[in-house]
Amino acid sequence: MKENLAELKQYVEELRIKYLDCHIKAQESADRGEQDAPSAESYDLDVRAYCVFVHAAIEQFFEELADYALESILNQWTSGLPMSRASVVSLISIISHDGIAKLPIEDDEKSSQIKPLHYISDLIATSKAKLKRKVQDNHGASLKYLRALFSPLGISIDPDPSAESALSRLASSRGAFAHRRTMSRAGHYVYKPISPGDALIAATDCLLFCGELSGQLPQSPSEDAYKAEGLYLSAYRANLARVIKAISDKKSKTERVKRLPG
Repeated sequence: MKENLAELKQYVEELRIKYLDCHIKAQESADRGEQDAPSAESYDLDVRAYCVFVHAAIEQFFEELADYALESILNQWTSGLPMSRASVVSLISIISHDGIAKLPIEDDEKSSQIKPLHYISDLIATSKAKLKRKVQDNHGASLKYLRALFSPLGISIDPDPSAESALSRLASSRGAFAHRRTMSRAGHYVYKPISPGDALIAATDCLLFCGELSGQLPQSPSEDAYKAEGLYLSAYRANLARVIKAISDKKSKTERVKRLPG
C-alpha cells in the first residue's frame, strides 16, 4: 500500500497546484499589504473542485486499504504462516462482525459432524463476500464510514482531533459543494465557502491520517523470517518435517549399527 499512498499524495499535490496555489499566493500578497484580500467569489469554485476531488481520492484510498487488509489477513490464514495476535483478532472480527458465527454441534449420533475447520472455512468465505460488498457500497470517508469499513477487520479507527475534524470538514464540504451552490444569486451564502488555506490544512491532516492508518494493518512475520529461524510454516509441514527427521535418524542409526565391528 506504500505505492497507493504515494500516488494519493502526488495526486493531491497536483490538485493543490491546479486549484489552490494561485489563491494562496494572492492571500499571501494581501497579508503583505501588496493587494486587496481575495474575495470568496474569486476562489469559491476552485476550492469546491479541490475539496470534491480530494475527498473522492481519499475515499478511494480507504476502500483500497480496507480491501487490501481483508486480503492480507485471509492470505495469512491460508498460507499456514504463524499469525500475530493482531492478525488473529482481525480474523475473529471478520467472521463475527455480523453475528452469524456460531459453531454447530451435531446432536444426532447417527449423523456425521461437520468438521470445525470446514465450518470456519465456509464462514470465512461468506464473511469475505459480505465485506467485499461493503467496500464496494461505501460512499463516504468520515468517521462513521471508516469504522464501518475497518472495525469488521479488527482495526480500530480513532483519529486524533485534528484528523477527525479534517475528515468531517472535508466530507461535509464535499456534500455541500457537490450537490448545491454555496452562494445564492442575492449574494447570501447557503454554505459558507472554505478558504484555500483551510482546505489545504484539512487535506494535509487527512493525508497524515491515511499514513497512520496504513501503519495499523496487522502484519505477520514473513515466510523468509521463519525460514531463517529454522521454523516450519504450518502444522502439515511441521509433521512432514518430523517424519523425515525420524526416517533420517533411523537410517543413520542403522548405518552406525552396520559399521560396528563384529
